[in-house]
Order: sequence, then structure tokens, then C-alpha cells
Amino acid sequence: MLFRSMSAFSISAVLGVPTGLFFANHFDWRAPFLLVATLAVLVLLGVWKVVPAMRGHIRTDGTSRDAIRQLRAVFSEPNHRRAFAMMATLIFGGFSVIPFISPYMVANVGLKETDLPYLYFFGGMATAFTSRWFGRLSDRHGKREVFTVVASISILPLLITTNMPPWPVWLAVAASVVFFIFISGRFVPAMALLNSAALPGQRGSVLSLSSAIQQLASGCASLLSGLLIDQTASGSIASLAQPRP
Repeated sequence: MLFRSMSAFSISAVLGVPTGLFFANHFDWRAPFLLVATLAVLVLLGVWKVVPAMRGHIRTDGTSRDAIRQLRAVFSEPNHRRAFAMMATLIFGGFSVIPFISPYMVANVGLKETDLPYLYFFGGMATAFTSRWFGRLSDRHGKREVFTVVASISILPLLITTNMPPWPVWLAVAASVVFFIFISGRFVPAMALLNSAALPGQRGSVLSLSSAIQQLASGCASLLSGLLIDQTASGSIASLAQPRP
């Protein structure tokens, strides 16, 4: 189930991002958001009609669960706190860069906006296969060991992507594929570590809280990194600490 969810992320990169860029390039920047909103309404209607109601967990004795007590129980476990910190750090590091890949590729590397779908298409295609490979490696050699190796290797494509000079499209796409493989590859053993850290009776709560923490970390990372970069007079993207031409 874990590797299926990681494959879903890859498929969304293969189909979702290029589709959104296609609509933005050929219609308007609002078109992808309208498309997502329309699909969300259709999915909501489908769920309402097809998915049966799940009320078996609701107590019938008139009492309700104490959410605050449940949160305290989850956060009182040291392994849970360490797992949350790990996932928050991973997401924060990734989303400090990922939201700005597209504008950086256009402004600094020299790609056209019509070239951007290739980055996500080939990157997503690659991760659809490599995520399962990283999963098998985690089962064979250990989750912590594979995570350590993959996370260490991911530093190199991260540095290359954020310091890329003007390159031809094929070379920029190749570098992006390596970036996607190792940045997303970290999450396969990381999610396995998160699952193993959760106590059996609290696994659902741990996963739900982890998802919320990841969303918070991605928002904070995008906001903070947006405050640290600027656009030069020539139109390129640079750090605020970087000297201006």
C-alpha cells in the first residue's frame, strides 16, 4: 500500500503537472485551478454516491472521544515526535526548492515555458519505477540504511539543480530526472520508518498528524524560501545574499 501511494505521486507528476502547464500555456494561468476545482467537485459527487457511510467507529453510548487527549497520547511517545520531525524536515527541504524549479528553469537556465512539461513528465515516469526499486532495497537492506544513503546522494542533484547554468533542454531534463529520482526516493524508506515508529493502536492518528505536519512544513518552506530569493534586473532568480550584476 505504501509503494502504491508513492506510485500515485509519480503518476500525478506525469499527468497532472504537464496537463496543468498545457492549460496555463494555451488558455490562462487560472485554467489549471478551474480544472482542479471542477475535478474536485466531480470526485466529491462520486464519493457521496458510491462510497458507503463509515460510522462504525462512532460511539453509541453518548460519549465522544477527547481529541486533545488523543493528541497528547500521540505526542507523548518519543518515537512519534522524532518521526514527525524527520518528515517535517524532509518536506521543508524539498519544498524550499520545488516550487521555484519552473521559474528558475525559465529565468536562469533558458528553457521556454513550453519545455517545462518535459521536466515533470520524464521525472515522474522515472520515479514511477525507481520508487518501487527503493522500496525493495529498503526491504532487503533496511529502511534506515537505505534512507541514509539515498538522502546523502540527493544532496548532489539538489546542488546541481539550484546552481544550473544555461543548458540545452535535454541536459536540463536529464538533471531534473536525477533530482526527482533521489528527492522522491527519500520518502519511500522515510514513510516506512514513520509506519514502523507508530504504535499499533495509534497508527491512524500518527499518519493523519504526519500529513498535517507535512502540509504545514511545505507551506512554511515555500513562504520562507520566497522571502530569500529575488529577481535581478536581467530577470534571473538569485538569492538576496548574492551580489547583483
